[in-house]
Amino acid sequence: MTSMQVCQDTSKQVCQDTGILVGMDERVDEDVKTVVRGATPRWPALVRRSMRSRRMEPLASTTRQMRGVALAEARPSTTTAGLALGVDVENGFPIFHDPFTLYGNDGFSSPNIVTFGDLGSGKSVSAKTWVLRNLMVGRRVVIVDKKLQALGDGTRAGEYSTLARTLGYTPITLKVGGGGTRINILDPLIAGESIDGVAGQQLLLETVASAAVGRSLNERERKALRVARESATCAAEQQGRVAHVGDVTHFLLEPVEQSMPGISGADVLADWGRDVAFALERMVTEELAGLIDGPTSEGVNVSGALTVFDISSLPDEGAAVGIMMSVLNTWLHAMIARSRETVPTLFVVDEAWHVAEGDFARIARKNAKLARGLGISNLTILQHPGDISPDSPAISMIKESQTAFVFRQDKADDAVAVCELFGWDVGEWAPLLQRLGTGICVVKIGASRPLLCSWKVSDFELSVATTDAAMKSRATLTDAFHSLNEEDGEASRGQ
Repeated sequence: MTSMQVCQDTSKQVCQDTGILVGMDERVDEDVKTVVRGATPRWPALVRRSMRSRRMEPLASTTRQMRGVALAEARPSTTTAGLALGVDVENGFPIFHDPFTLYGNDGFSSPNIVTFGDLGSGKSVSAKTWVLRNLMVGRRVVIVDKKLQALGDGTRAGEYSTLARTLGYTPITLKVGGGGTRINILDPLIAGESIDGVAGQQLLLETVASAAVGRSLNERERKALRVARESATCAAEQQGRVAHVGDVTHFLLEPVEQSMPGISGADVLADWGRDVAFALERMVTEELAGLIDGPTSEGVNVSGALTVFDISSLPDEGAAVGIMMSVLNTWLHAMIARSRETVPTLFVVDEAWHVAEGDFARIARKNAKLARGLGISNLTILQHPGDISPDSPAISMIKESQTAFVFRQDKADDAVAVCELFGWDVGEWAPLLQRLGTGICVVKIGASRPLLCSWKVSDFELSVATTDAAMKSRATLTDAFHSLNEEDGEASRGQ
């Protein structure tokens, strides 16, 4: 330093070159020296005495903690390529990530994402903001919405309904008993026989039949089902229409006489397929009534930017939810496989434990393996790893996902299970997962060390992502009674 100017008034002194502000009063005026050019600068006496009097007490810390204050040595948590997630809790740097953008870099090869989180941890809000941010960059988003919630207008629908309607899209509703959309699993537009390895008609049909009989089909039953499907498809084509499950049931009970190796006649096929036929007939007319028992409803496509299948009205008990999730998963993959141009697509399955077991998991994993070739990023949302049995094919699918957002896990067993699933140090990460606040998550990106992220949302994102309408309702039974009477009165006047 070659010069220093000391500016003095009655209350303060500013050492301009150093940018230091020093408090002064008249009692120390005699200690203030004017520093001339070329002289050695001196601190004012008051400052020197203060520096001598302070004793720095050592504090215990760790390298990980000090990384956040030693900014000269800390580096950004991620590159700026991709979608904004939030802020690194440890060092304050913003976190960006996007499987489509990162694909092919640093060994990153899987576009699939898994999210874990307990109720109230911020899991649902993060999923909706992820949807919005993908839409903002021109991608297609398809959602299978299972969660039923109360909307602000007093109605009930899937929790993504508010988001869809706010953006100008109408959810496609699936209901048992009719009144919703019907999807025919034998429609060539759903899967075809086989399209680039996508689970086809036969696999979907076997999935429904297996759910109907409550067990895996044996080889004789599979053979009978395959022959019945082929007969149903041929007969429907001659009539100028598309076959459906009811046609298959008919040919299971009344097979066409034809010569086949190892089968002596139609009576043998009828014996092999009789139990499956009765179970299919029951399921299609009861549990799945109005869902797969006829032609596919018009207007069902994924040509728009956002498609929401609202299956929140389907009962949790029984096989309806798992079947429809599997059907929609397969249908989406087949539709995209037929497209001339590949548009990156985010496929969101919330409450995914419904497809974590049996044939449903087998279909989900089979289609997930094709995600890269079709430009699909599957976002699977679960509460805990305990929702999935250790021998489920879904476990392998989750392990193969190179992106994970893990929100709070209240129970120690669930926290440990997450760590074991992803190969994280249990002693370091399990206690942390139990203490995470709302909106804080551990982010797994490829093989890199996990990041602790504070998920950030805009006011608009928060307005369409919250699901608290039911809990914040101040309605009473009296209000509900009056509302019911008003509706009855309007109905009477209409008559």
